[in-house]
Amino acid sequence: MAISDNQKLDYLFKKIGYGATKTDLNANKLAANEAIPSPLLLRGDKVWAESGSVPAVKPTTDTAQVKLYTAVECVEDITSTGKRTWKTNITDWITPEFGSTYLVSVYIHDANDSAGAESLANKVFVTGSGNNDEWFFDYQSGVLNFIGDNLPDGKSFTGKSVYISGAVYQGRFGVGDATVTQGLQDQINTIISNTDPAALDSLSEIVTAFQSADSAFATSVDLSNIDASIRSDLALTVEEINDPVSNVSVANVTGIKFDVDGGFALTNNSDGTVTIRLESTFKTWHIFAEEGDATSTDIVASAVDEIDIRAGNNISITPVTTPGSKGITIASDISTELNNLEALLRNDLAFPSTNIEPAQTFTGDGTTTEYQLTASDLPSVEAIDVYVDDVLQRPDVFSISADKKLVFNVVPDAGADIYVKYRFHFASITAFPDNCIENRHLNLIYNSNQYAGDSTTTDYTIPNGHTVHSILVIVDGSILPPTDYSISGVTLTLNNAPATGAVVDFRFLPK
Repeated sequence: MAISDNQKLDYLFKKIGYGATKTDLNANKLAANEAIPSPLLLRGDKVWAESGSVPAVKPTTDTAQVKLYTAVECVEDITSTGKRTWKTNITDWITPEFGSTYLVSVYIHDANDSAGAESLANKVFVTGSGNNDEWFFDYQSGVLNFIGDNLPDGKSFTGKSVYISGAVYQGRFGVGDATVTQGLQDQINTIISNTDPAALDSLSEIVTAFQSADSAFATSVDLSNIDASIRSDLALTVEEINDPVSNVSVANVTGIKFDVDGGFALTNNSDGTVTIRLESTFKTWHIFAEEGDATSTDIVASAVDEIDIRAGNNISITPVTTPGSKGITIASDISTELNNLEALLRNDLAFPSTNIEPAQTFTGDGTTTEYQLTASDLPSVEAIDVYVDDVLQRPDVFSISADKKLVFNVVPDAGADIYVKYRFHFASITAFPDNCIENRHLNLIYNSNQYAGDSTTTDYTIPNGHTVHSILVIVDGSILPPTDYSISGVTLTLNNAPATGAVVDFRFLPK
């Protein structure tokens, strides 16, 4: 169905009488309410100075005068009836006046999917589908209006957008001598592309370029006033914020400098841009009180905060103040303590031999369960190793009484060879030489874990930090050699799974 004469007259009335584009039926939006300008006035600034260079057939690639646009997603004009008017927000589209190939293509497709818009299935034609659903595109304003009484037949706008494909004029605008205009443009391009920062220190070079291109462009007074005005408009005010003492504010700034001593580094990208980096800055310090701590106490720097580093006992700190190589040297001196310890180990400060507890042996008689120990200080069953007929006994088969007796839960057989080995020396002296380490401060006590074999399990969880040489693995009273198991992190893996019901003991020796 053709566009009604009333619709055509409404468009002409709005276009000619009001210089506005038609976006809706007259019944819905009067001419005075049309808000998108579409003037017929031949403004000098809108004259296409290079229109003669626009080819008669739309090119396949951009030229100096033609810019190709593919599937531009439009924005709905919400001041019009729903879905009737759509804006490209791009002006100066090339009209079919230059050639039929410049007729824009219109598509209705999913929103935010310009890549999939250009499909014949999505295309709507300027003549419509025969249901009074034509469209009209205002090439000057870049506005599409479904000018017919109906929206495109068979097209749903739910979640959809309108897409426009066509060409836009991008050549020079304005009237005047093309030679002079091009001269100005060339001069400006030369200045903009000049990589020498000194060329842009002031407007004097730009003024000279304008005068060289067109001596009648302006008087020196005019240019001087323009120079001053532009400088005023471009002046910067640079301010600090969050300074704990006083925020600095400087007006009419013409340049900004970055201090290398403040941690700044600049890189000239040779394309008119500069990359600014902060180097060697430590915002947060994580302080761990002990080597194995998982949680730290954090020191977070703010503004001009300072960090104090103090030396402790037997620690010296030496600052390195050489420019470009600043730092601190931390050293410790325990030579005296090491010398004393060495003397102790060389028996220069040895314990009297009478204070070193020897091993004890007993013979079972088939009835006796208690055997007197000679050691004066036995903290627990973990302090001794007990062998019966050369088989190491688990700590749960014996105990130590208050009067320092070895007490078996089961009577050893008659003739059984009982051997008691003390795991560390028990000294009875009360006055220790300087720098001597008391036995009770030596971490020689070990812990034990016990498991029941199930013929399947080979992996067992152990404390971190152990090797095969710091763990005794005992299966049914027999000590396994280190080649029968391996350790990875906190997992001990047996080469062979212990039988069901087998008693598996782990003794964790001091690390």
